[in-house]
Amino acid sequence: MADIGNRVNWILLLTFSLGLTALVSEASAGGPWRARVVDAESGQPLAGVVVLAYWIRSYPSVGGWADTEYYASEEVVTGADGRFRIGSRWSYTVPLIVKVAGPEWRIFKPGYGKWDYGDPENGEKFDRGEEITISMPPLKTREEKLAALIDAGVVGGRRLTSYESIQTDLKNAGADWVDEEVVVCTSGPNTLISSRNPDDLPAFCATLTDTLGQSQVSTTTSEGS
Repeated sequence: MADIGNRVNWILLLTFSLGLTALVSEASAGGPWRARVVDAESGQPLAGVVVLAYWIRSYPSVGGWADTEYYASEEVVTGADGRFRIGSRWSYTVPLIVKVAGPEWRIFKPGYGKWDYGDPENGEKFDRGEEITISMPPLKTREEKLAALIDAGVVGGRRLTSYESIQTDLKNAGADWVDEEVVVCTSGPNTLISSRNPDDLPAFCATLTDTLGQSQVSTTTSEGS
């Protein structure tokens, strides 16, 4: 009887496993993702580049996959050799139930613009776990830095100031531009402090110091409570 019971258990387990296999219509393990980030002009490795990989989860709706939400992420910083590594992760689809897709990438270093794979085939190599080279162009002019901010979508809905000559560009990007020597905006995911020109530097430095001081007090209070 014990042998019969064991056989039944194995049959049920096998049936359940096969059912799950049939249910998951698409599944793939990507990565690990490895790359060396370099300056697009000099070819020199870039240290301190922030690399964020994230995955999203979607649920079915009448119009297709919707109700998208955050699922998982991994963040690393490049070393002195400009290299980084993100571990392997599964993406999968269970029809009419859930879909996990990714990764999407955000690669950032102050003073540099949008990153580039270079050769289009590098994207496929990247997903297969082969190390590739990612280049980032240095931003040299005020206009280039402004364009990078606008492309990144970080000024939309934020209250700020700047050189008067670029106020129209900022307004067109959705910013609430004002003519003040220093502006502190806390309405977004972070605190944004801006000034118009070098003449406003004393006010800018005083406001920055005060804001950092308030942040430190808030952190200390939170840790002590």
